[in-house]
Amino acid sequence: MEPGDLVYTLAGPHGNTIAHFAWTPKQPGAEIVHSVVPFIAVALAGFALLAALVPGTPCPHCHRPMHPSMALDLDHADDRSGYRGLAHASCNRRAGANKRNAARANTTLAPVKSRKW
Repeated sequence: MEPGDLVYTLAGPHGNTIAHFAWTPKQPGAEIVHSVVPFIAVALAGFALLAALVPGTPCPHCHRPMHPSMALDLDHADDRSGYRGLAHASCNRRAGANKRNAARANTTLAPVKSRKW
């Protein structure tokens, strides 16, 4: 590698190194590439989790078995601080909708005042 090269190391769920990505930003769009790398890393981590999925692993929401042929989501922690692993897509999205609906139910709307015409 040359001075100025950028390197990103992708680690697996157990902290082991899965891959190293290196590039030399010499084009005007290098700043854009640098800002996109975290999103690419999340996608690659999701692919790594899917590749490591043992068929029959239980879903963290419904506890039914998951298989690679099913629609799966990368489930994140409720406080969005990290990822919990894979979950059935329908279970993960239902949990998110339930959380949003509960938050919406706890909000109060300001009374609407009539206008004088």
